[in-house]
Amino acid sequence: MEQKKQYILKAVVGVLCLFLIATLLVWALWNWLIPEIFGLKRLSFAEAGGLLFLSKLLLGGFNKEHFKKKMSADYWESKFVNQQNDSYQLTSEQKSALKDRIKNRWCSMEKEEKQQDVQV
Repeated sequence: MEQKKQYILKAVVGVLCLFLIATLLVWALWNWLIPEIFGLKRLSFAEAGGLLFLSKLLLGGFNKEHFKKKMSADYWESKFVNQQNDSYQLTSEQKSALKDRIKNRWCSMEKEEKQQDVQV
């Protein structure tokens, strides 16, 4: 039980240290670049920490498993390659109709643009 407490304490201290280092980097980069480029005010260290936390919360989240799942090859393979659902499969008639629609849509636009260039 004592080992578990030490592990948790080390993890908390490690996360806190990483957060402080990241905050220091955000603070230094913001105060170096943003006031010069955009004319915004300089940040305090606490504001930089809040900005880092807010951006992580809004943009990144805190769930590593979600990111690992989305980046795994198995996820993408199951999503796109091994489609077991037949509703995603087009029949040959549907494929030819789709090709015709695409051809009519894009090729006719190119012809119209060429004709307009010639007329001008």
